[in-house]
Amino acid sequence: MLRIVYLSFAWRDFTPADLPRILETARHNNARDGVTGLLVFDKGSFLQILEGAPDPVTACFDRIAQDSRHGGMVVVARKQVDTRLFPDWSMGFANPCATLDEARAFEDVHGFEALAAATTRIEAEDRRAGAMLRGVLTSFDAARAS
Repeated sequence: MLRIVYLSFAWRDFTPADLPRILETARHNNARDGVTGLLVFDKGSFLQILEGAPDPVTACFDRIAQDSRHGGMVVVARKQVDTRLFPDWSMGFANPCATLDEARAFEDVHGFEALAAATTRIEAEDRRAGAMLRGVLTSFDAARAS
């Protein structure tokens, strides 16, 4: 099984209103292809984790890399793994800066505890990817406290 973790940055013409379309497309394609993962959007930046069989994950990543709504893509981790972090999430979504009403507008938004548990498992397998996700979770903590 392959796991890819990457960061990218939304271009100026991207708006948060684009997120539902991105998620709908990702969830449809991922369910069809057996890909699972998580998308985090925070202050114009994306962090995404994709996992599954190597060919579908690579094809998904290649499609994402061609999407003109973002750029500056940096692969944080690309490695073979034994188990999925998100076996039931065709594409989980999190936005630490969203208001509660904004978060409720999205289906399949996962809680902080589930993300923290996934981060702990990623850190055990890949320190660099874990550190990146830990930074995202730190922003979640700050957003939840305010």
